[in-house]
Amino acid sequence: MEDEIKKMGNVLNHHVGSGGDAHLPATTATNGFATADQIKALERARGHRESQSGTDVLTMDTGQYEIAGALNNPIGPDDRTYIEYNISDGAVGGGRRQLWAIASVTGEVWFRTVHTGGDPATGTAGWNKMATLTPIWQGNVNAGTIKFNRSLPRYRNGIEVFYRTLSNQCGSVRIVHSDTAAISIPNNPNDRSDKTFQSYELTFKYDANSLTITNTGFKIISEGTISNTETKGISITDVYAF
Repeated sequence: MEDEIKKMGNVLNHHVGSGGDAHLPATTATNGFATADQIKALERARGHRESQSGTDVLTMDTGQYEIAGALNNPIGPDDRTYIEYNISDGAVGGGRRQLWAIASVTGEVWFRTVHTGGDPATGTAGWNKMATLTPIWQGNVNAGTIKFNRSLPRYRNGIEVFYRTLSNQCGSVRIVHSDTAAISIPNNPNDRSDKTFQSYELTFKYDANSLTITNTGFKIISEGTISNTETKGISITDVYAF
């Protein structure tokens, strides 16, 4: 019995074309040996990213990649961080392409298109960065301290604070390169008999984990006088990082 097993093993080892030539490549209709390119294509289709270094993303085949220091990357020629790329083609021979890039460490997203003919100067002619807002708090407060739901991502530019006033004015302010800010919103009453001009004000400071309202007020400006009240005319409704 043992001799028969060894004999069978020898037959298999010496099978003609056992290295890949015995059968045609596998297709969707027939079994066979898969080529190296077919295996790579299958891995990409399953979500596997091929890892490379220093490749020119504008000359790459369609597929999914993870590349550090790629030429023509969306950040700049000196960047060496990992960026994940999704590259797809349009109609066969048309030259149209879509390229999406996601920075692994920050989650920032860019996209680029190439139009008919394949010239990289066509389409968007460069990388466009997607504008994103990261929600870190939601509610409705006009005093005290807000505890963020998550710490501010260190790679963001600042925060955007959304508000609503007593007269139902809504909007937002962006805070960049500062840990303090003020919201000042004018209001002209709809009542024609009211000759005053009003101003809602709110100041705050923030750090990586919280935002504290430091002052709030409501000014009524009439002919020759300015009245300051303690009315809390502005409420904060949302905070985002960007």
